[in-house]
Amino acid sequence: MIPTRSARPVRLVAAVVLALVLAGCAGAAPGGPAPSISRGTVAAEGQVRSDCPAAPDSRPARYGTVRADDGSTWPVPAAPPAADAPRLVTGFIACGPPIPFTGFDPATAPVTTVDPDGEVISGILFGDNDVQLFVNGVLVGVDPVPYAPLNAVVVRFRATAPVTYAVRLVDGEEGLGVGTERLGSPVHAGDGGFIAAFSDGTVTDERWSAQSFSLAPLPARDSVVERGPVHDTSALGDTYPESAENPGCGLDCFAAHYPVPADWASPRFDDRVWPAAVPFTSAQVGGSLPPEVLGEFTRRGARFIWSSSLVRDNLVLARTTR
Repeated sequence: MIPTRSARPVRLVAAVVLALVLAGCAGAAPGGPAPSISRGTVAAEGQVRSDCPAAPDSRPARYGTVRADDGSTWPVPAAPPAADAPRLVTGFIACGPPIPFTGFDPATAPVTTVDPDGEVISGILFGDNDVQLFVNGVLVGVDPVPYAPLNAVVVRFRATAPVTYAVRLVDGEEGLGVGTERLGSPVHAGDGGFIAAFSDGTVTDERWSAQSFSLAPLPARDSVVERGPVHDTSALGDTYPESAENPGCGLDCFAAHYPVPADWASPRFDDRVWPAAVPFTSAQVGGSLPPEVLGEFTRRGARFIWSSSLVRDNLVLARTTR
Protein backbone atom coordinates (compact mmCIF):
# COMPACT_ATOMS: atom_id res chain seq x y z
CA MET A 1 0.00 0.00 0.00
CA ILE A 2 1.37 3.44 -0.91
CA PRO A 3 1.74 5.50 2.28
CA THR A 4 -0.11 8.78 2.65
CA ARG A 5 1.23 11.91 4.24
CA SER A 6 0.43 12.20 7.94
CA ALA A 7 1.83 13.88 11.09
CA ARG A 8 4.32 11.64 12.85
CA PRO A 9 6.41 12.09 15.97
CA VAL A 10 9.95 13.27 15.26
CA ARG A 11 11.33 10.19 17.05
CA LEU A 12 9.50 7.89 14.63
CA VAL A 13 10.71 9.80 11.56
CA ALA A 14 14.26 9.68 12.84
CA ALA A 15 13.99 5.96 13.48
CA VAL A 16 12.72 5.33 9.97
CA VAL A 17 15.53 7.38 8.44
CA LEU A 18 18.09 5.52 10.53
CA ALA A 19 16.63 2.17 9.48
CA LEU A 20 16.84 3.14 5.82
CA VAL A 21 20.44 4.27 6.21
CA LEU A 22 21.37 1.04 7.95
CA ALA A 23 19.61 -0.98 5.23
CA GLY A 24 21.65 0.86 2.61
CA CYS A 25 24.84 0.15 4.48
CA ALA A 26 23.89 -3.51 4.65
CA GLY A 27 23.89 -3.73 0.86
CA ALA A 28 20.26 -3.22 -0.20
CA ALA A 29 20.07 -2.47 -3.91
CA PRO A 30 19.40 1.20 -4.74
CA GLY A 31 15.77 1.69 -5.71
CA GLY A 32 14.51 -1.76 -4.74
CA PRO A 33 15.23 -5.19 -3.29
CA ALA A 34 18.13 -7.19 -4.66
CA PRO A 35 17.13 -10.31 -6.62
CA SER A 36 18.26 -13.86 -6.03
CA ILE A 37 20.80 -14.82 -8.69
CA SER A 38 21.21 -18.26 -10.27
CA ARG A 39 23.62 -19.42 -12.94
CA GLY A 40 23.41 -22.10 -15.60
CA THR A 41 20.77 -24.59 -16.67
CA VAL A 42 18.85 -27.33 -14.90
CA ALA A 43 17.23 -30.55 -16.06
CA ALA A 44 13.53 -30.57 -16.88
CA GLU A 45 11.23 -32.00 -14.21
CA GLY A 46 8.20 -32.24 -16.47
CA GLN A 47 6.26 -30.44 -19.18
CA VAL A 48 2.96 -28.60 -19.34
CA ARG A 49 0.19 -30.22 -21.37
CA SER A 50 -0.32 -28.82 -24.88
CA ASP A 51 -3.33 -29.23 -27.15
CA CYS A 52 -1.07 -29.14 -30.21
CA PRO A 53 1.87 -31.48 -29.53
CA ALA A 54 2.28 -32.85 -33.06
CA ALA A 55 2.58 -29.64 -35.12
CA PRO A 56 5.83 -29.31 -37.13
CA ASP A 57 6.91 -26.31 -35.04
CA SER A 58 5.55 -27.58 -31.74
CA ARG A 59 7.85 -27.19 -28.75
CA PRO A 60 7.15 -28.66 -25.31
CA ALA A 61 6.76 -26.26 -22.39
CA ARG A 62 9.19 -27.88 -19.97
CA TYR A 63 9.83 -26.66 -16.45
CA GLY A 64 12.40 -27.18 -13.70
CA THR A 65 13.82 -25.69 -10.51
CA VAL A 66 17.01 -23.68 -10.08
CA ARG A 67 18.91 -22.97 -6.88
CA ALA A 68 20.20 -19.43 -6.46
CA ASP A 69 23.44 -18.36 -4.82
CA ASP A 70 21.57 -17.51 -1.61
CA GLY A 71 20.17 -21.05 -1.35
CA SER A 72 16.64 -20.16 -2.47
CA THR A 73 14.92 -22.24 -5.16
CA TRP A 74 12.87 -20.94 -8.08
CA PRO A 75 10.64 -22.56 -10.71
CA VAL A 76 11.78 -21.87 -14.27
CA PRO A 77 10.51 -20.44 -16.44
CA ALA A 78 7.50 -20.45 -14.05
CA ALA A 79 5.51 -22.82 -11.86
CA PRO A 80 3.34 -25.21 -13.93
CA PRO A 81 -0.44 -24.93 -13.63
CA ALA A 82 -2.44 -27.45 -11.65
CA ALA A 83 -3.46 -30.48 -13.70
CA ASP A 84 -7.14 -29.64 -13.23
CA ALA A 85 -6.81 -25.91 -14.00
CA PRO A 86 -9.50 -24.61 -16.39
CA ARG A 87 -8.26 -24.19 -19.94
CA LEU A 88 -8.82 -21.29 -22.27
CA VAL A 89 -10.29 -22.00 -25.72
CA THR A 90 -8.18 -21.66 -28.83
CA GLY A 91 -9.47 -19.07 -31.29
CA PHE A 92 -6.55 -19.25 -33.70
CA ILE A 93 -3.59 -21.61 -33.93
CA ALA A 94 -1.08 -22.64 -36.58
CA CYS A 95 -1.53 -26.32 -35.75
CA GLY A 96 -1.47 -28.63 -38.75
CA PRO A 97 -2.67 -27.72 -42.29
CA PRO A 98 -3.53 -24.01 -42.74
CA ILE A 99 -7.17 -23.13 -42.05
CA PRO A 100 -8.56 -19.81 -43.35
CA PHE A 101 -9.12 -17.42 -40.46
CA THR A 102 -12.65 -15.99 -40.50
CA GLY A 103 -12.60 -14.19 -37.17
CA PHE A 104 -12.80 -15.00 -33.48
CA ASP A 105 -15.97 -16.57 -32.12
CA PRO A 106 -16.17 -16.08 -28.34
CA ALA A 107 -19.35 -18.19 -28.30
CA THR A 108 -17.09 -21.25 -28.58
CA ALA A 109 -15.88 -20.58 -25.03
CA PRO A 110 -17.92 -21.58 -21.97
CA VAL A 111 -19.00 -18.85 -19.56
CA THR A 112 -16.96 -18.95 -16.37
CA THR A 113 -18.84 -17.55 -13.39
CA VAL A 114 -16.65 -15.19 -11.41
CA ASP A 115 -19.50 -13.17 -9.85
CA PRO A 116 -22.99 -14.76 -10.08
CA ASP A 117 -24.73 -11.38 -10.40
CA GLY A 118 -22.31 -10.03 -13.00
CA GLU A 119 -22.56 -9.43 -16.74
CA VAL A 120 -21.07 -11.72 -19.39
CA ILE A 121 -17.86 -10.32 -20.86
CA SER A 122 -15.98 -11.88 -23.77
CA GLY A 123 -12.38 -11.42 -24.80
CA ILE A 124 -9.57 -12.37 -27.14
CA LEU A 125 -5.97 -12.80 -25.94
CA PHE A 126 -2.58 -13.59 -27.40
CA GLY A 127 0.62 -14.12 -25.45
CA ASP A 128 4.13 -15.01 -26.57
CA ASN A 129 4.22 -17.61 -25.19
CA ASP A 130 2.07 -18.60 -22.20
CA VAL A 131 -1.00 -16.83 -20.74
CA GLN A 132 -3.02 -17.37 -17.58
CA LEU A 133 -6.04 -15.12 -17.03
CA PHE A 134 -7.48 -14.17 -13.63
CA VAL A 135 -10.60 -12.02 -13.27
CA ASN A 136 -11.46 -10.46 -9.90
CA GLY A 137 -9.00 -12.89 -8.32
CA VAL A 138 -10.47 -16.02 -9.95
CA LEU A 139 -8.48 -18.15 -12.40
CA VAL A 140 -10.54 -18.17 -15.59
CA GLY A 141 -8.16 -20.28 -17.65
CA VAL A 142 -4.64 -21.35 -18.62
CA ASP A 143 -3.11 -21.44 -22.07
CA PRO A 144 -4.01 -24.62 -24.02
CA VAL A 145 -0.74 -24.32 -26.00
CA PRO A 146 1.79 -22.90 -23.52
CA TYR A 147 4.80 -22.65 -25.82
CA ALA A 148 4.69 -23.27 -29.58
CA PRO A 149 3.08 -23.08 -32.06
CA LEU A 150 1.74 -19.61 -31.32
CA ASN A 151 -1.97 -19.41 -30.58
CA ALA A 152 -4.63 -16.89 -29.62
CA VAL A 153 -7.51 -17.70 -27.28
CA VAL A 154 -11.11 -16.64 -26.67
CA VAL A 155 -12.80 -16.37 -23.30
CA ARG A 156 -16.16 -15.57 -21.69
CA PHE A 157 -16.86 -14.92 -18.04
CA ARG A 158 -19.52 -13.38 -15.81
CA ALA A 159 -18.19 -10.62 -13.55
CA THR A 160 -19.27 -7.44 -11.78
CA ALA A 161 -17.59 -4.08 -12.26
CA PRO A 162 -15.09 -2.83 -11.48
CA VAL A 163 -13.34 -5.74 -13.17
CA THR A 164 -9.73 -6.54 -12.24
CA TYR A 165 -7.83 -8.31 -15.00
CA ALA A 166 -4.64 -10.05 -13.86
CA VAL A 167 -2.52 -11.99 -16.33
CA ARG A 168 0.50 -14.21 -15.82
CA LEU A 169 2.76 -14.16 -18.86
CA VAL A 170 5.68 -16.49 -19.56
CA ASP A 171 8.22 -16.34 -22.37
CA GLY A 172 9.07 -20.00 -22.93
CA GLU A 173 12.60 -21.32 -22.72
CA GLU A 174 14.48 -24.44 -23.66
CA GLY A 175 17.64 -23.46 -21.83
CA LEU A 176 15.89 -23.96 -18.49
CA GLY A 177 17.32 -21.48 -16.02
CA VAL A 178 19.02 -19.18 -18.51
CA GLY A 179 16.04 -18.05 -20.59
CA THR A 180 17.25 -19.16 -24.02
CA GLU A 181 15.30 -20.70 -26.90
CA ARG A 182 16.20 -22.81 -29.90
CA LEU A 183 15.33 -20.25 -32.54
CA GLY A 184 17.83 -20.32 -35.38
CA SER A 185 20.50 -20.58 -32.69
CA PRO A 186 20.48 -23.06 -29.80
CA VAL A 187 20.94 -20.12 -27.42
CA HIS A 188 18.65 -17.42 -28.80
CA ALA A 189 17.55 -14.92 -26.13
CA GLY A 190 13.89 -15.05 -27.26
CA ASP A 191 11.27 -12.40 -26.54
CA GLY A 192 7.73 -11.93 -25.23
CA GLY A 193 4.61 -9.86 -25.95
CA PHE A 194 0.95 -9.74 -24.93
CA ILE A 195 -2.17 -8.25 -26.51
CA ALA A 196 -5.83 -8.55 -25.49
CA ALA A 197 -9.24 -6.95 -25.98
CA PHE A 198 -12.47 -7.44 -24.03
CA SER A 199 -16.09 -6.62 -24.80
CA ASP A 200 -16.33 -4.18 -21.87
CA GLY A 201 -13.87 -1.93 -23.71
CA THR A 202 -10.76 -3.00 -21.82
CA VAL A 203 -7.71 -3.33 -24.08
CA THR A 204 -4.00 -3.75 -23.44
CA ASP A 205 -2.21 -0.40 -23.35
CA GLU A 206 0.05 1.71 -21.16
CA ARG A 207 -2.70 2.04 -18.54
CA TRP A 208 -1.94 -1.51 -17.42
CA SER A 209 0.70 -2.22 -14.77
CA ALA A 210 3.38 -4.82 -15.50
CA GLN A 211 6.24 -6.16 -13.40
CA SER A 212 8.97 -8.68 -14.19
CA PHE A 213 9.84 -11.48 -11.76
CA SER A 214 12.33 -13.63 -13.69
CA LEU A 215 14.99 -12.10 -15.93
CA ALA A 216 17.40 -13.99 -18.21
CA PRO A 217 19.70 -14.48 -20.02
CA LEU A 218 22.07 -12.15 -18.18
CA PRO A 219 25.81 -11.98 -18.97
CA ALA A 220 26.76 -10.92 -15.41
CA ARG A 221 25.46 -11.08 -11.84
CA ASP A 222 24.98 -7.33 -11.76
CA SER A 223 23.24 -6.97 -15.14
CA VAL A 224 19.98 -5.83 -13.49
CA VAL A 225 19.90 -2.25 -12.19
CA GLU A 226 17.10 -1.34 -9.78
CA ARG A 227 15.59 1.97 -10.89
CA GLY A 228 12.67 2.55 -8.55
CA PRO A 229 10.20 -0.26 -9.26
CA VAL A 230 11.84 -1.15 -12.61
CA HIS A 231 14.20 -4.13 -12.85
CA ASP A 232 16.22 -2.47 -15.59
CA THR A 233 18.33 -4.30 -18.18
CA SER A 234 18.15 -1.59 -20.84
CA ALA A 235 21.95 -1.48 -21.12
CA LEU A 236 21.67 -4.90 -22.78
CA GLY A 237 18.88 -3.80 -25.15
CA ASP A 238 15.18 -4.30 -24.52
CA THR A 239 14.23 -5.23 -28.12
CA TYR A 240 15.94 -6.45 -31.27
CA PRO A 241 18.20 -5.39 -32.94
CA GLU A 242 19.35 -3.27 -29.95
CA SER A 243 19.83 -6.52 -28.06
CA ALA A 244 22.05 -9.27 -29.41
CA GLU A 245 20.07 -12.40 -30.25
CA ASN A 246 22.86 -14.56 -28.84
CA PRO A 247 23.55 -13.48 -25.24
CA GLY A 248 27.22 -14.49 -25.51
CA CYS A 249 27.23 -16.56 -22.31
CA GLY A 250 25.75 -19.70 -23.88
CA LEU A 251 24.18 -21.96 -21.27
CA ASP A 252 26.30 -20.43 -18.50
CA CYS A 253 24.28 -17.21 -18.23
CA PHE A 254 22.87 -15.75 -15.03
CA ALA A 255 19.22 -15.22 -14.11
CA ALA A 256 17.57 -12.86 -11.62
CA HIS A 257 14.55 -13.96 -9.58
CA TYR A 258 12.06 -11.94 -7.52
CA PRO A 259 9.32 -13.33 -5.25
CA VAL A 260 5.77 -13.18 -6.63
CA PRO A 261 3.27 -11.62 -4.19
CA ALA A 262 0.80 -14.27 -3.05
CA ASP A 263 -2.18 -11.94 -3.64
CA TRP A 264 -1.02 -10.40 -6.91
CA ALA A 265 -4.23 -11.41 -8.78
CA SER A 266 -6.59 -10.12 -6.07
CA PRO A 267 -8.63 -6.95 -6.66
CA ARG A 268 -7.26 -5.76 -3.31
CA PHE A 269 -3.62 -5.87 -4.49
CA ASP A 270 -2.19 -2.38 -4.94
CA ASP A 271 -0.51 -2.50 -8.36
CA ARG A 272 0.41 1.19 -8.17
CA VAL A 273 3.73 -0.01 -6.78
CA TRP A 274 4.46 -1.62 -10.17
CA PRO A 275 5.73 0.14 -13.28
CA ALA A 276 3.32 1.02 -16.06
CA ALA A 277 3.20 -1.51 -18.87
CA VAL A 278 5.38 -0.65 -21.86
CA PRO A 279 3.67 -0.63 -25.29
CA PHE A 280 5.52 -2.30 -28.16
CA THR A 281 4.83 -2.53 -31.87
CA SER A 282 4.05 -5.75 -33.69
CA ALA A 283 7.41 -5.43 -35.46
CA GLN A 284 9.21 -5.26 -32.11
CA VAL A 285 7.38 -8.33 -30.83
CA GLY A 286 8.23 -10.05 -34.10
CA GLY A 287 6.78 -13.10 -35.83
CA SER A 288 3.68 -12.98 -33.70
CA LEU A 289 0.42 -13.29 -35.64
CA PRO A 290 -0.81 -13.23 -39.26
CA PRO A 291 -2.05 -9.74 -40.23
CA GLU A 292 -5.70 -10.80 -40.40
CA VAL A 293 -5.52 -12.18 -36.86
CA LEU A 294 -3.57 -9.25 -35.45
CA GLY A 295 -6.11 -6.90 -37.05
CA GLU A 296 -8.84 -8.31 -34.80
CA PHE A 297 -6.93 -6.88 -31.84
CA THR A 298 -5.71 -3.59 -33.26
CA ARG A 299 -9.08 -2.53 -34.68
CA ARG A 300 -10.38 -2.71 -31.12
CA GLY A 301 -7.58 -0.40 -29.99
CA ALA A 302 -5.37 -3.00 -28.30
CA ARG A 303 -1.58 -2.69 -28.27
CA PHE A 304 1.17 -5.14 -27.47
CA ILE A 305 2.48 -4.66 -23.93
CA TRP A 306 5.12 -6.18 -21.67
CA SER A 307 7.33 -5.07 -18.83
CA SER A 308 10.42 -3.03 -19.70
CA SER A 309 12.40 -5.69 -21.59
CA LEU A 310 10.82 -7.85 -24.30
CA VAL A 311 14.01 -9.86 -24.46
CA ARG A 312 14.96 -10.60 -20.84
CA ASP A 313 11.77 -10.38 -18.81
CA ASN A 314 10.59 -14.00 -18.90
CA LEU A 315 7.97 -14.08 -16.12
CA VAL A 316 5.74 -11.01 -16.19
CA LEU A 317 2.59 -10.21 -14.23
CA ALA A 318 0.24 -7.60 -15.71
CA ARG A 319 -2.90 -6.02 -14.24
CA THR A 320 -5.57 -3.44 -14.80
CA THR A 321 -8.89 -2.55 -13.18
CA ARG A 322 -11.66 -0.97 -15.28
